Amino acid sequence: MVESRHDDRDRLLADGRASTEVEARVASMPGSLASMDRNAGADRVGASAPTLEFDAWMNTDPLSLEPLRGRVLLVRWWTGTCPFCAGSAPAPSALHGQCSSQGLTVIGVFQPEGRPRRSARPAAGAASRGATGVGVSDRGRPATSVSFLVDAQGVIRFMHPGMEYHDESGARDHAMCVDDMRAIRGEIDRLPGGRQPIASPR
Repeated sequence: MVESRHDDRDRLLADGRASTEVEARVASMPGSLASMDRNAGADRVGASAPTLEFDAWMNTDPLSLEPLRGRVLLVRWWTGTCPFCAGSAPAPSALHGQCSSQGLTVIGVFQPEGRPRRSARPAAGAASRGATGVGVSDRGRPATSVSFLVDAQGVIRFMHPGMEYHDESGARDHAMCVDDMRAIRGEIDRLPGGRQPIASPR
């Protein structure tokens, strides 16, 4: 399970990749955030949220949309070998801690790479990172790490195209990640049933 961009470097080196290739890949990561299609998923805004049908549920009883009506949902997809997913992992947990009592439900969906695997290893890794579901993502998107916000009536109101978002970390190449986190917080503030506005961490 990749825990950070630096952890991804170590994993690639351990796999036998040439150090020059690995360093080039790590150096290109911030650029890949800026070059991706930022409008990916915009076609889903205003549509009804898909049903919550996953291969397995963890850290919760199985959920469905109807009993969650009246709450705002943040659904985040991620994979086990994606450094951007690892970098974003604290963000949904932080939002859950700050907003769940005020109407926000966070659902983390683990996407096994390649063909779905039903072994204990990916399930254990997903559970340790706070995932609640294991499922298959929409492969028509540029990234599997998409997030979307669903309003209290079950309609998608915001899409994040994927990759990474989190609060301020001090790293200069993470400005877009911080801006995206602010945008998600702003959308939660705006949606009835999400939360009352609170100050973002500095």
